[in-house]
Amino acid sequence: NQNSLGEIIPQLNQGANSFSTAINKLDKLEQEIVNKSETFTKLVELVKRYTEQVNLAIEALGDRLILNLSQQIGSNNQQVKTVVANLEGFASQLGVKFDMSKSDFIDVIQNNNESFNTEYKNVSAMIIKGIIQQTDINKQGIEMLVNNIQQFNKDVNNIKDEIYKLRRGMEGIAEKAG
Repeated sequence: NQNSLGEIIPQLNQGANSFSTAINKLDKLEQEIVNKSETFTKLVELVKRYTEQVNLAIEALGDRLILNLSQQIGSNNQQVKTVVANLEGFASQLGVKFDMSKSDFIDVIQNNNESFNTEYKNVSAMIIKGIIQQTDINKQGIEMLVNNIQQFNKDVNNIKDEIYKLRRGMEGIAEKAG
């Protein structure tokens, strides 16, 4: 039994040492986890503060942008009002100038209409003259073509008569010989 106990005790000591080492490792891991957790908590706090600062900066930037746009729109509105006033003045001056030159404008339009009508009549007359000339040329061509066809028909009939006479003459010669 003592021999058995002598063998078991060193094994138990070795197991106890291994268990103690494992517990120490677990304690170290637990401490590292606590440290990492604290670091993570600090990091979360940093991100939270940074996000708040960014939000405040964005809000301030937005406020400045809105203020600048508002000022720019006000300035643009004033410039547009000035341009509109200038255009209204110019339009009234133009109306006076237009009234003064209205009769000249009407005269120019009437002269242009008369010139256009004259040119239109000239071009129309030239086109009609060209159509009449071409019609006469076409009539002459058709008459010549009809005359040629009639002459051709006469020539064909003459040739036909000649062939008929030749055939009768040959038939007569063949009867005498035969």
